[in-house]
Amino acid sequence: MVNCITLLLPCLLVVLPICHGKPVQLDSIKRMIQIIRKTIDTQIEEYSTEVNVSFKIPDCVPGKQPIQGLGSVAQSLRGFQRMDDSLQVLSAQLKLHLSSLSSYLERYMASLQCPTKEPASFEKLDACLKDYKAFSITLGLATLHRLKEYTNKLVLGLDTLKTC
Repeated sequence: MVNCITLLLPCLLVVLPICHGKPVQLDSIKRMIQIIRKTIDTQIEEYSTEVNVSFKIPDCVPGKQPIQGLGSVAQSLRGFQRMDDSLQVLSAQLKLHLSSLSSYLERYMASLQCPTKEPASFEKLDACLKDYKAFSITLGLATLHRLKEYTNKLVLGLDTLKTC
């Protein structure tokens, strides 16, 4: 009996430190995503009231496709970040909020045990950005409008998004 306990004790000492972590609460992550979305909307509204642009947004701009799961959302947010890297239309504060939204979404995916995927290629988006280079300011403003629509769709469907 003593030998069994002696053998079991080292195993427990190895396993117990691994098990002490507290699971991430999904509701708190959802709440943070909603708060960040409201902040992004407010900042875009403030910016949009200064400049009113009517422009047909090209299909290559992220966010037009329906939300098909958490992976598609993460890909679209990466696309918006990629567009900003090229167009540099987002303020530093808005860029930070978009990055935070992506981070919370990744935590949400991790808590649902979604497999991590390699980011998809942005060749089509890069080609589109080259084509519209002369209209970068207008495209940037139109992209802000699309980002606002997309984050609103995201929050409305957040409770139904359970697929990776």
